[in-house]
Amino acid sequence: MHGFDEAARLRRVATPLDVIEMHAPVRLATYEARRAHELAVIERELLVLDAKARFLELVCSGELSLGRVPHQQLVATLQRLNFAPLGANGAADRRAVDRGDDEGEGTFEGGGGSGYKHLLGMPLQSLTEERLAQLSKRRETRRTDAEELRNTTAKQIWMRELEALRPALQAAIERPSRTK
Repeated sequence: MHGFDEAARLRRVATPLDVIEMHAPVRLATYEARRAHELAVIERELLVLDAKARFLELVCSGELSLGRVPHQQLVATLQRLNFAPLGANGAADRRAVDRGDDEGEGTFEGGGGSGYKHLLGMPLQSLTEERLAQLSKRRETRRTDAEELRNTTAKQIWMRELEALRPALQAAIERPSRTK
């Protein structure tokens, strides 16, 4: 029996177990890369959710007024309050924001080019206590997701996915083949 190794070279293998042993390290490395990427995405999303929740707390409490204030003054106030603008990787942050928002916050272009679109571009209807509660709940859910992912190894993720795949494979094996 023959099979391809991780470098796509044809190798002779004695048993199916040899194929598994040949590919397991590559597969684990791929799972680790995926785990690291997912964790980075969640952490970027958490930064945006934290900023939005803090921004809404200030607006809802009346500590931050948005009415009749020039854009540059709002930006200066946000900088003074230590709000971080979206940086060079803002596109990635933007996807996280858009995925997490159900009220169209990611589509409003009123934030200007200041890097604070994720805050100043929020629609007026979303500057409410209800939206703050939703954001806080989502933030806690994502924090839990991040902590769970930090405490999970690539091998555990792989094994969990293999266990989830087992019933479908078993059903495919047990299904009689349709031949004419």
